[in-house]
Amino acid sequence: MRFKIVVQVKDEKKYKALQHYIFFNTSIIIVLRKPKISNMINSQELNNKINQSGSLSVGDIMNASFKLFKKVWTYGFLIQLLLLAITIPVSLLLYNPLIQELVSQFSSGNFDPERIDALSIPSSFSGLLSFYGISLLLGAVKYLFYCGFYKIVRDIDEDREANFKDVFLYFKPNYFGKGMLLMIIASLISFFAAAMCLFPLIYAFVPVSFFIVFFAFNPDLAISEHINLSFNLGTKKWGVSFVASLLMFIILLIGTLLSCGLGSLFLGALVLLPFYVVYKQVILK
Repeated sequence: MRFKIVVQVKDEKKYKALQHYIFFNTSIIIVLRKPKISNMINSQELNNKINQSGSLSVGDIMNASFKLFKKVWTYGFLIQLLLLAITIPVSLLLYNPLIQELVSQFSSGNFDPERIDALSIPSSFSGLLSFYGISLLLGAVKYLFYCGFYKIVRDIDEDREANFKDVFLYFKPNYFGKGMLLMIIASLISFFAAAMCLFPLIYAFVPVSFFIVFFAFNPDLAISEHINLSFNLGTKKWGVSFVASLLMFIILLIGTLLSCGLGSLFLGALVLLPFYVVYKQVILK
């Protein structure tokens, strides 16, 4: 009978040193496995890249975003359709009592604003819990879809084969909980920033927007590391990121108005791309 022992070596130097001491005979064989090469970058390396990064221009970010948009707009369009297919039925279910009341009031001609306000948000505890729970779940679904979109964008940008199935990549159990928690934290930061004043909200918009990008490409980092890295990059590149995303939003708004709403389906990805371009110029270069 022959026994085989497999030893996983984590360090390259130890692997080379142990090669001199490997032995085997007729009954025992010892096999060394080389250290696994990780593609993950730790948070310290990411922070170093951010701190050592050079200046970026709004023009370069816009040009890169437009070039990328020509390659990825179909995926953005499909994701918007997918979100609509999920959101519309759930919204109809949530607001069914309100919709029925509106139809009834329009039919009878008797308008009761107080009744409409009362039905806009459930008054019972269980109703509120269901309402906000479903709303939270929808927000998480949208958040994770956008993470998948960024994964597809990077694959196309780096000349790899893109797969629409990657839209669902972050719905895996080991990612879904972390993604939902990041979305909740982002919402809370935006809420408290808005409660303080308009300017804190404008500032927080940029770092919070990087939450999705960092999670899409570094999903195994801790929540605290995602927040720290997003605020570090968002603060250092706040001006160019904000102006580029604002200009993209204006283009999206004009396209939506001119197309009676349909433009948002085709141009929705425009607002997301400047944050990827900034991340790419700082982290991936």
